Amino acid sequence: MFLVIEGDNGTGKDTLAQGLEKYGFKILTYDKRVKEFEKVARQGTGEEKTKRFLAYGKACSDFVSESKKKNENVILIRYWISTLAAAYADGVYDYEKISDIIDTIYPKLEKPDMLLRLNCNFNERVQRIQNRKSANFDDVTKTRAEKYEWISSKIKAKTDFKWNEIDTSNKSIEEVCQEALEAIGINKGTLGGDER
Repeated sequence: MFLVIEGDNGTGKDTLAQGLEKYGFKILTYDKRVKEFEKVARQGTGEEKTKRFLAYGKACSDFVSESKKKNENVILIRYWISTLAAAYADGVYDYEKISDIIDTIYPKLEKPDMLLRLNCNFNERVQRIQNRKSANFDDVTKTRAEKYEWISSKIKAKTDFKWNEIDTSNKSIEEVCQEALEAIGINKGTLGGDER
């Protein structure tokens, strides 16, 4: 199974991915080769950064193809969806450009079996970002958050794979993980996720 976890910064993507590891998922995002592509992508700004992250998305797609041949269950934390959502929210591209890019890249990249899109109350999300004191986060204004949400819904409408929305506000990792497992169809009592 190829699972993508999406959502704006502070929604709990990494935490959920780590919670799903014990059910037989490999977090492809943490693979050394993927981290190298991500490092290069983060060096740019504006349109250059968006293009680099789209190249990162292509590399991730290639690694997913390799994993499928080995029958591995893999998770990507962020994919091209968040790249385009951030590009719109940050004013790099308008909707027309985003739509054109989707039409170009979508047929060429591996499609997830499921996308788990995490949402969180704005104030709680900002608090989480501030608590982790990371240098790697975007503008945390409400305007940007609203733009990110709007474009995410437009991107969803242009795809044909299964999306599941999970609100992580005021929930423990156990509660969020349980919702994710139910969406995926994994029996929580079955280690490795063999029972579906």
